[in-house]
Amino acid sequence: MKLIAIATVLLFASVATCEETNVQLNDFQSKAAKLAVKTFNERLLFLEQSMQQHVDTANSKLRDELKVALEQAAKQEDLKETERISRFLQADAPLKADNESAAARETIRKLRAEVADLKKRLDEMTQPDPLVGSWKYQSGNVCHFTNDGWVVLKGERIAAWKRTGENSYVTAFLKNFGDGSSDAMTLGPDGKTIMAKSKSGKGFSMYRIPSK
Repeated sequence: MKLIAIATVLLFASVATCEETNVQLNDFQSKAAKLAVKTFNERLLFLEQSMQQHVDTANSKLRDELKVALEQAAKQEDLKETERISRFLQADAPLKADNESAAARETIRKLRAEVADLKKRLDEMTQPDPLVGSWKYQSGNVCHFTNDGWVVLKGERIAAWKRTGENSYVTAFLKNFGDGSSDAMTLGPDGKTIMAKSKSGKGFSMYRIPSK
């Protein structure tokens, strides 16, 4: 196993220089890393729930205190204030608050937007890479591209793959398979075809084998 790992590192070092991309959360395989991702997701959920609880509590307290103010206004025969408070308590829409309350609502709105964006990004990052699956080469070989970056033929690892850009990948073959060269690949828009080119410049196509 150590020899395979070392060979893979050396092979990637020999592949033509390409644009690096950020590590994705679905790249993690260790228990510690997966636990960190799970904890991250739980913290986002807790933040959203906690924030909503604070908002609900503040709204409830506001209405309770306004009910007390309504009674006081009625006792003082302040008809205009009584009418204003009554209209608010009967309405579904929140009161147009002063500048400080408006700023607080804007902060809450931004926090909710940030939480939603983080959850969306997390969902996108935890999805399997679209390359993962079985592909048929023109030679007739059917290889499985695993989620952890390996290319497997008949149960044996023959190469390693990595994403190099949007819909672009590189496959580096182990030296005990073929000549240890590499292929540059571009995933088609339909996700079912790959246009590939060997290191020598020879182009060829690959086709996805539907999962059973």
